[in-house]
Amino acid sequence: MHTLAAQLAAFRESMLERAGPRTGAAVIAAYQAAIDAGLPDKAVQVGEVAPDFALPDCSGRVRRLSEALAGGPVVLVFYRGLWCPFCAMTLRAMDAIRPALEREGATLLALSPQDPARARDGGACLGFGLTMLHDQGCEVAARYRVVWPVPENMRLLYAKFGHPLALENGDDGSVLPMPSAFVIRPDGVVAAAKVDPRPSVRMEPADALATVRAMARVAA
Repeated sequence: MHTLAAQLAAFRESMLERAGPRTGAAVIAAYQAAIDAGLPDKAVQVGEVAPDFALPDCSGRVRRLSEALAGGPVVLVFYRGLWCPFCAMTLRAMDAIRPALEREGATLLALSPQDPARARDGGACLGFGLTMLHDQGCEVAARYRVVWPVPENMRLLYAKFGHPLALENGDDGSVLPMPSAFVIRPDGVVAAAKVDPRPSVRMEPADALATVRAMARVAA
């Protein structure tokens, strides 16, 4: 079980078993409703120019996408928050390929609406070296068209499990980003994208790295 997909799928089955059939069915239905509404298809697609942005990292330093692209490709990951175990597993897997990405001249950025202090403390506990940016109110997520309006039953469920979104994000807790990843060429054009409301479906780190390496071969 070496792929991220396999790890997430195993955790998903374990989580649904612990949650029970009624809760599990409600969770599955909420994500399926977003798929049926075509939300992933409305996101920024391969071949589009990635919207520029400037966001603070967990220490308050402002990072701009266009500045990162001036140095090479960017792997951009939208995550819900470190309270989400699927997101923590994904960031851990992405962080593992960060040195390889950096050797190819690429930058890894992770965006979340989670309160920056909570993200910073969680990232430090997990030993992450990647750059985590604070996307307050999912403003940048909206520009990438990956916002998920969280149904009331899901907000109540997150709170029941100790993660009220209003506390985690410091806002009204009405939206989250769909788990998403974009590999962006230095000219700002999206070369690869993966968008899905289901937290167990993510871009494979190996695929992101392969895309970056393919850019390097073309540039050479």
